Amino acid sequence: MFLSKAGGKQESLAKNKHKGARLKVFSGREDRLNRVIFLILRHDGILTRYDLFKQIRIIKGFRHTKIQVVYRRVDALFQQGWLDTNGVRIAKAHFASPLYQLSERALAALEIDKTDLNELLNNASKVQLRKLIDALSTGI
Repeated sequence: MFLSKAGGKQESLAKNKHKGARLKVFSGREDRLNRVIFLILRHDGILTRYDLFKQIRIIKGFRHTKIQVVYRRVDALFQQGWLDTNGVRIAKAHFASPLYQLSERALAALEIDKTDLNELLNNASKVQLRKLIDALSTGI
């Protein structure tokens, strides 16, 4: 499945298409599901867990993913700070379902994942490199 972007380019959900640094959130057993959840939320914005589950089931390779697996992964990503809640939506009578969106941390992880750090270091200007050094040194 491809996610269309505003610029007309399409982003594939094919596995192992990362160029950047290997991040913990995109490694291990949950690698593929985390990446798909992040890409769907970046594309669609704010969704409930069930809406995420429906979108994931459309993607080839995830058609047999169980609802409880998606719910558990979304809850774990929320507890780890990768997802934020943005209100609630009434799903059934008397049941409120939280609306999830990507946190700033998750957006940064997606950008780092698609950025080739060797290319960045080779092609960046001195001013950009100085900003990068400042940001990395103050953030630690």
